[in-house]
Amino acid sequence: MEFHCIFHILLVIFCMLCMLPFNFVYYVFLLLCLCILIVIYVLFCAFCFIVLFCVLFVCKCVLYCCCRVSTQLQLTNIYHINSILAVIL
Repeated sequence: MEFHCIFHILLVIFCMLCMLPFNFVYYVFLLLCLCILIVIYVLFCAFCFIVLFCVLFVCKCVLYCCCRVSTQLQLTNIYHINSILAVIL
């Protein structure tokens, strides 16, 4: 079940409880729902942060590899140009 579905279910429960007369049990239940919402929100934020970190790390690694390959190709081209010039001259 996805996070937004859980939020919708808890919101419906909360709205249903708001229409009932309050007593101690309802307050405890609302507090429990609020705690569950906070925990789910924190877990969702942590999950998003981890995914973002992994995506940025992969991008950094790909960029580093591309930079190394590009540098190696430049060095190879310079070597070939120098060897061609040495043969010509």
